[in-house]
Amino acid sequence: METLIGTQKPIDLYWGCFCSPICFLNENKETLYYNKEKFADLLNEDIKNPKFHNLSKNKEFVYIRERDPRDINNLRHTVINLKTNQFKSVAGDPNSPIPFPKQIEDSSFLESDLETIKEIPWENNIQDKLKLKNWLGMQNWKIKQLVTHR
Repeated sequence: METLIGTQKPIDLYWGCFCSPICFLNENKETLYYNKEKFADLLNEDIKNPKFHNLSKNKEFVYIRERDPRDINNLRHTVINLKTNQFKSVAGDPNSPIPFPKQIEDSSFLESDLETIKEIPWENNIQDKLKLKNWLGMQNWKIKQLVTHR
């Protein structure tokens, strides 16, 4: 089984805050996770080779930092379980009673790094309607393989 990731050209929402719509698909290009209300935040500072996600070392979880494009201060840390098609999300408030583990945001991470957010329940993935092509029939998503599961 294969999981694909799709992004679009990053948009500068506000003074260098680059974000992109993001989606996760199965090998048949059916939506696993897509939230049309949120954009993925750039995790690196390389706009020519943007990185919007971190994959866990066991390749079962993916981390994205999501923003509301209408309110860039509305930030959420989101972890998606690629095997169960579920996610959990934590507000990006530094004063939050549930601190989000920094190592997940910075690099490939271990499943044990999720221990600090274990109290947050898993929810079924958001699967908003997704159009992979624009109205002229051209591909408007850059789709690539994220991981192959056995």
